Amino acid sequence: MSIPYSIVILIRNKLFDFGVLSQKRFDLPIISVGNLSAGGTGKTPMIECLLEEFCSSKTLAVLSRGYKRKASGFKLVGLNNNADEVGDEPMQIKNNFPNVTVAVCEKRVVGIENLLKQNKDVNLILLDDAYQHRYVKPNYSILLTDKNKLFTNDSLLPHGMLREPRTNAKRADMVIVTKCENNLEEKDKEQIRNDIKNYSSANVFFSSLQYAELKLVSKTNDVELKNDFEILCVTGIANAMYLVQYLKSRFGKVSHVNYRDHYDFSKKDIAELVNNFNNIAHRNKAIITTQKDWMRMQFVFSEEELSSIPIYIQPVKTKLNNKKELIELIEKHVK
Repeated sequence: MSIPYSIVILIRNKLFDFGVLSQKRFDLPIISVGNLSAGGTGKTPMIECLLEEFCSSKTLAVLSRGYKRKASGFKLVGLNNNADEVGDEPMQIKNNFPNVTVAVCEKRVVGIENLLKQNKDVNLILLDDAYQHRYVKPNYSILLTDKNKLFTNDSLLPHGMLREPRTNAKRADMVIVTKCENNLEEKDKEQIRNDIKNYSSANVFFSSLQYAELKLVSKTNDVELKNDFEILCVTGIANAMYLVQYLKSRFGKVSHVNYRDHYDFSKKDIAELVNNFNNIAHRNKAIITTQKDWMRMQFVFSEEELSSIPIYIQPVKTKLNNKKELIELIEKHVK
């Protein structure tokens, strides 16, 4: 399948490159954040990181496709919406940044046009997961790649995880290598830079994951989870490896129940999770999940379950290396 798939992708991109398929430019700066691979590079934490950096100087908006939502078309995301209506990632962003305009739309041009009609004060738009959505011409394109799954070592679907060939990294203005170890050595960074230079002349930066304090989301008493707690970790994300490793470094025993990315939890799933939790013999125990998963999971738990089971979310942030240089480089293109 890779050969015919790559031919289709090649033709599509050439049609954009030669102007047969047109890209629309807008009168305000637009930053695209995306990846060559099929998920798992940390786009949502990166979007939230950029929101934190620019929220004091810009009137920001985020436009996402709203992947896996059960509706279609343009929709502004409100705090009263749920993941079925707008998608889990846009819902998470809105919850974390309630004053930021967040919208979803499959067609990015239509989405931007409608977004600007709704809020004429917006002067910077972040496009989430938009590297392949070429009908919009961004002012700045940021390509993310997981340090442990670099696009330089990957192959096209279905043999690998790439949505398009490695050579298409040339469209990026900046490449950020995500999920790095905090102590990543300079020689390793230089090797990664050299590998990326085979496909892109973009500036290369590095980032790592930073786990914040656990947040209680059930209706039980908030207790300090000490290292003797037994944890049931529940995830439906593209790559839970980093979270599980982190939790195992904090707690005595961690059991992991893993679902596919954007998994739609059912009452039956929750009943099985509750049963797994109740079967943990240890007195000190809790469920920990991701904020993204909680956006989908929260309405499936019953009131009784929420009142009896301690459930926490583990927030995660992006920590940028050489942050000042990175932000200044972006700022030059979004004035």
